[in-house]
Amino acid sequence: VVVFTGVIVATILTLFVVPAAYYALARNTQSPEFLQQKLNQQEAEKPLKEL
Repeated sequence: VVVFTGVIVATILTLFVVPAAYYALARNTQSPEFLQQKLNQQEAEKPLKEL
């Protein structure tokens, strides 16, 4: 009974809880390519001063 319950709980976590948590965390992030393009655009608008 304990092993069967453990398998059921692990399956539920894997199929529902983990993807929901990933979706909740990942919706506020953007791809590295997008961030690099944004940084390049900002640098083109206002280049850094030479030291």
